[in-house]
Amino acid sequence: EAEALAKAWLSYSCQDEQCTSHGEKFEEAVKVASKSKQLVALGLNCCPPNIVSPLLTSANKNRCLDIDWIIYPNSGEVWDIHTGWKGCSNERPLAVWAKEWIQLGAKWIGGCCRTTPSDIADLQQMLRQKQAAD
Repeated sequence: EAEALAKAWLSYSCQDEQCTSHGEKFEEAVKVASKSKQLVALGLNCCPPNIVSPLLTSANKNRCLDIDWIIYPNSGEVWDIHTGWKGCSNERPLAVWAKEWIQLGAKWIGGCCRTTPSDIADLQQMLRQKQAAD
């Protein structure tokens, strides 16, 4: 068996606070993926920010400590194939959510669909302030 030399991250989109978009339990998916020697990060992408913390909490017991969490959620709006984006964006700013995710072990944080340059700038400012305080 050949050993992979490239490093990678793996992220899941999730439909709710327990399951991937395909229907598997996120914590079980993390358990399987954590066995990979190739992964440097594992996490969530393009899902609403309000489901990230419950997903991380449930899966933290199955994540290998050598693998960091990577999180890049969408804005919280929902895509409808007939009408486009609907609903409102985050009930809280991305930077506020990120503080919670850092406490749950997130090392890589960004944004996906409908997050804005302003969201990322606020996230960067919060992270710089946190780093200066630590």
